[in-house]
Amino acid sequence: MSGLPPGSSRTVSGDPRRVAEGVRRYTGRYWSAPPDPPGRVVVEIAVDRVMSLNN
Repeated sequence: MSGLPPGSSRTVSGDPRRVAEGVRRYTGRYWSAPPDPPGRVVVEIAVDRVMSLNN
């Protein structure tokens, strides 16, 4: 999976419940609903660990 760190994974889903959750999170972050193109999907990225310079 190009561009993702080792141990991370991604999923593309058209499941209406997952897409609705993605829209809810997008709207909460950007204060407006995203565009609504036909065939909208959500990309889920799972992170197994986070690295930080500050402990």
